[in-house]
Amino acid sequence: MSTIVKETIYVDGNKKAMYPFEVHSIASVGSNFEGCKCVYIYSKKTNEIYEHLYVGQTENLARRFKEHETGDTESDKCIQKSGATHILVNNFECEDKRKAVESEILTSNPCLFKCNIQRR
Repeated sequence: MSTIVKETIYVDGNKKAMYPFEVHSIASVGSNFEGCKCVYIYSKKTNEIYEHLYVGQTENLARRFKEHETGDTESDKCIQKSGATHILVNNFECEDKRKAVESEILTSNPCLFKCNIQRR
């Protein structure tokens, strides 16, 4: 997988950790991320500010992205309705680590991620 990363955003964790996320436009996701094991964040960029909408983890970002695009869960509908413009990616091979980072980010940012409906 090769992608051009122009920007990195750091997201707070609850253990005073700052996790670096590569920023990608939604249009660039497609098959470029086949097999990408990561924690990902859907965001909407307005006036140079990112509003984080949803955080998740997956072993295949291309597959998961398609599920969100065509899905009919409340979270999927919220992502679509909110007009996500970017996806932020932090690669982690280990599933336990991905789940821990996802949970840590959600716990430390309770007012963000309005589309993580299943976690409320």
